[in-house]
Amino acid sequence: MYEDGGFVSHLGTSDTIEIVKRAQVGDKEAERIWNAMIYQIGKYIGSMACVLKGKVDGILLSGGIVHNEELVEK
Repeated sequence: MYEDGGFVSHLGTSDTIEIVKRAQVGDKEAERIWNAMIYQIGKYIGSMACVLKGKVDGILLSGGIVHNEELVEK
């Protein structure tokens, strides 16, 4: 199992609750990495919509990270 990529390699943790809190209190690196991840999710959703020629019945987000309203809204 690999546990040293993504959030861990940038911020030393994979705990999204901690990362969001750090971003909210002014940690610019945490904010940048969090926003980059949200952007990447949007890109993947958009790329799948293109493949499906816009015929998308729904978008399913899963995992604990989707309890973050900002992520889901964006």
